[in-house]
Amino acid sequence: MNLAFIGCGYVADYYATTVVNHPALKLATVWDRDPARLAAFSAHWKVRPARSLEAVLAHPSIGLIVNLNHPKSHFAVSKAALEAGKHVYSEKPLALTLSDARALVELAEARGLE
Repeated sequence: MNLAFIGCGYVADYYATTVVNHPALKLATVWDRDPARLAAFSAHWKVRPARSLEAVLAHPSIGLIVNLNHPKSHFAVSKAALEAGKHVYSEKPLALTLSDARALVELAEARGLE
C-alpha cells in the first residue's frame, strides 16, 4: 500500500527509518506546511514532496495517511483524510478532545476505514 506522511518534523524521521521493516508499505510522498522542512526531509529520504495536503488526499494511489503533525492539527488532518477515503494512522494523541476522537472513530467506521 502506498502511504504518505503528513508532517515532516523530527518524529517523521523515526517513521521513515522503520517503514522499510514493512514491505507491504511504500512511502510514496510527503507533505509539510513548512516548505524548508518539506524540502529537507524529502531530499534526505529521497521521497517525492507533495504540492499540498489536498494533492495528497486527491491522489488515487495513496491508501494510507500517516498523520505526524502537531497534535493541534491531528483532528483536522485525520478528518480530511477519512473524508477523502484514506486509511489513517495518527501519531498520538488521536485528537485533543474526547468528542473529536469519537467523531473520527465514527467517521472511519461509517466509511469502512481504519
